[in-house]
Amino acid sequence: MAQRIGLPYSEIKRQGFHFSVTEVSCRYSCPSRYDEVVKIETDLAELGHATLTFNYRITRETDDVFLASGYTKHARIDHAGCVARMPKILEDAITALGT
Repeated sequence: MAQRIGLPYSEIKRQGFHFSVTEVSCRYSCPSRYDEVVKIETDLAELGHATLTFNYRITRETDDVFLASGYTKHARIDHAGCVARMPKILEDAITALGT
């Protein structure tokens, strides 16, 4: 996602924007085995004033079998660890991606 909006996560962090994971969910459908390569598709599900929610779809790369789905929710925090509003530069970049 960060590469798609033209702001690598390293640059987001350098500018002082930090995101803490606040919620995680995963539903397993089919097992995978050690050393199998998996493909993870990620989509932005929700952009809030201070939060981002991503959906994930995981498949086995060799045969495209669906393995799991889930989501993560992230809150933008400031240097003191308090929830803070999404920076305009990041909000604009994400919004532009959707258009």
